Amino acid sequence: MALAKRHDQVEVGATIADITAATSSLKTLSESNSNFVLNGIDAVTGNVYSANNGDVRQVSNSLTLYHDFATDGGAIGTINLRGGSLPDNAIIDNAWFEVITGYASATDAATIALGIATDDATGIQAAVAISATGDIWDAGIDASDIDPSTSTTFTTKTTASRALIMTLAVEAVTAGKLVLHVDYRVSEGQ
Repeated sequence: MALAKRHDQVEVGATIADITAATSSLKTLSESNSNFVLNGIDAVTGNVYSANNGDVRQVSNSLTLYHDFATDGGAIGTINLRGGSLPDNAIIDNAWFEVITGYASATDAATIALGIATDDATGIQAAVAISATGDIWDAGIDASDIDPSTSTTFTTKTTASRALIMTLAVEAVTAGKLVLHVDYRVSEGQ
């Protein structure tokens, strides 16, 4: 059976063996061009991947994390956010949060910070009092302290797998719920 050497011309009735034999000398795009880079997005996780000459790397990652006073409490101290953790060598380069239910405390003097356990406890959002002007802890969407266009605002690289945390100080929180979205990259190493 004669088969054309083009990918779009296969004779009707060709067997798998015929197709394999006819195409065995063809190279993939990455084999024929060593500078070829292919990017793709995982439809389930939203993670971005890059493939260069067969070397596939995860380029970006995202996490969505949660705090809800009703579920997680609001005592002074550190609370691990629910929804995942960062791997070793991760650097957060973008983050934003949505306060679903505004935060409250007895006199609204409580301060709230967001960050990475051990490595950068206030790296996402420095401590801000609930009563502060322009209260970021009221219901609504707010940017974090991270500016994606300025690497000096990125978080410190994790030194192991780390939880993302909320740090509460001054007085306990009595209400509040938020969703935190972070984008991060995993560095090649220390």
